[in-house]
Amino acid sequence: LKKQLGSGYQFEQRFSAKNLARMLQRLEGSNHFRVAAILSAGAVRLEAVVYWDNGKYSLGYDLLVKDTPFSPDWICYENLPDPVHYDVRNLEREMFQVLDRAVKKYDLSFTECRFPKLDGSTACIPLMAQMMADTTGIDLEVAQSGISVSTTAYAWENFGLYPDEEYTAKMLVVYEAPDYVKEELKEANAQLEQKPIGRDALVFIVNESNPVKSLTQQQLKDIYAGKITNWKEVGGEDLAIVPFQRSEDSGSQTLFKKLLIQGGELMDPPTELAPAAMGELVDSIAAYNNSANAIGFSVYYYIDQMYSQPGLRLLAVDGITPSNDTIASESYPLCNEFYAVLHADAAADSPERQLYDWLDTAAGQDCIKKSGYVAVAPATGTTVDRPC
Repeated sequence: LKKQLGSGYQFEQRFSAKNLARMLQRLEGSNHFRVAAILSAGAVRLEAVVYWDNGKYSLGYDLLVKDTPFSPDWICYENLPDPVHYDVRNLEREMFQVLDRAVKKYDLSFTECRFPKLDGSTACIPLMAQMMADTTGIDLEVAQSGISVSTTAYAWENFGLYPDEEYTAKMLVVYEAPDYVKEELKEANAQLEQKPIGRDALVFIVNESNPVKSLTQQQLKDIYAGKITNWKEVGGEDLAIVPFQRSEDSGSQTLFKKLLIQGGELMDPPTELAPAAMGELVDSIAAYNNSANAIGFSVYYYIDQMYSQPGLRLLAVDGITPSNDTIASESYPLCNEFYAVLHADAAADSPERQLYDWLDTAAGQDCIKKSGYVAVAPATGTTVDRPC
């Protein structure tokens, strides 16, 4: 649990057992209250306290909780009946056992209220994990294991059209929705609030043995329209071009059609050339006949940071190689933003609204950049307290 909670786990013993015993004997009057020891574990806290009871000072346990992940305040939840054995050799362990029993008894959670459930795009998983780590103190590796997504189109649909007790996501970190999903959301009058938080780019992948280093946007359009069919037509070898696409509901296919095709002619790929998952596309290009004639596309962050294969490289487009710098400056021509999305009626003090606002702070911007993305939303000066 310590590893999972990271800085969200803290233990402090303020008095030795001997000094506490002396203090209990010497305190006079009924207006003295002391916190002798504190164990904070994520969203719950146990305090060993000195309090006035029936004409004398006694030791007891107070159980405290947080109502939202960003709240700086602890709320007293219950006065526990467990006796305080302050003079034990390992007070931390003793207090944790008391706290663990209380969490189970009152159906609480060490982590649940501290971070809203997220959904979104595969390429945004590292950012979601970094957001969780930065705002809760949980170890990044543990946060990474706790994030899963339903992918771009399904995340938009589930969030905007079918929210129910089984779908519990409170916020999306997601790439642009496909056009057909936008139409569904519009017809359903889905009340969503969104803002751009980062910028990524559509990139094209070829075998590293392919001598072609750069293509123009027009050449790429002609390849995917079936007008250019051989690499020798663009300065390569005499090999047939095998152009991979993605399935219609994928985020990268949406960007491909928006940024490059722009309503123009697009040939229908056979099923084997339109893999459903991004990783499958990368694997397919790397494995295709072990030759240099395949081409495909993805988003830059996924290829650069999450999933690549030896033997592949990125093409320059219009002579500009994709990189964080060229995407930040938008000198690379095929850039697009990704978003944070809320239900419009999310309360101001809800965990998801506070997390959404936090992304515009300096700390939120640093989180996006630290994850390897290009941040686009300017820091606004908004102050949102980081949880303890």
